[in-house]
Amino acid sequence: MPYDQKGNSRLQLQVGAKVVEHDDGTLTGSARWEGGSENAGSAPSIGSKHPMNSRLECTSYELEALALGKIAYTASYFGITNSTRRVAYNVGVASEDIQTHPRFEIIAGTPENPQPGAKWIKRTDDLEEEYYEFLGFFNGKDGFANAKNSMVGTTHYLLPSGVVEISYYTSKQPSAKRLMTIQNTVKGWKKPEGVKDVLFTDAPYRQIGRSHYHVTETYLCSDEKGWNPKVYKKAS
Repeated sequence: MPYDQKGNSRLQLQVGAKVVEHDDGTLTGSARWEGGSENAGSAPSIGSKHPMNSRLECTSYELEALALGKIAYTASYFGITNSTRRVAYNVGVASEDIQTHPRFEIIAGTPENPQPGAKWIKRTDDLEEEYYEFLGFFNGKDGFANAKNSMVGTTHYLLPSGVVEISYYTSKQPSAKRLMTIQNTVKGWKKPEGVKDVLFTDAPYRQIGRSHYHVTETYLCSDEKGWNPKVYKKAS
């Protein structure tokens, strides 16, 4: 075992240090040192580089007391090789008011020319201006839908609702500048039919060590009309 000029045993890197590369673009590793307890202060610290690969930094370590005044120092490391992006796409349904349906005028008609069962009522607002309020679809005979009026009781309709999640590792601290912006598509994801664009809604991240981050970006899919650019800014 090596000694310094005062005869103290120095911490020495042991055989078996390793680095593992993963398919998500990350690196993990470990290394172990042994030596005299009087040299515990010279052990690698959090944030220090792996002895075999400087792309990894120490994220945790364990100090163990051995026999004869010796210690063992075992460190764990984490690093990034590239920004591999993992894509998750989930599709559900959202319930929307029937009056927002793109074919509502065909389904219900208009107050002046309603479809069977569709009912409006004329009201007056605080400014004494008249307007029509849609009440719903009704069947005055028995209250049930029939062949001539299949919309009785219908107040909402289901609309596909897609959510795209992109997760990746980076050494650059994430920014919130692009949140709530409209994007034509998302890198690494194929836009399905019926989706015009996406809305970037969230990007939480978790810091790993001192200089690495795990980010998950969330995008909401639009319908065939797209998100309203008057409400949300388009990404540059």
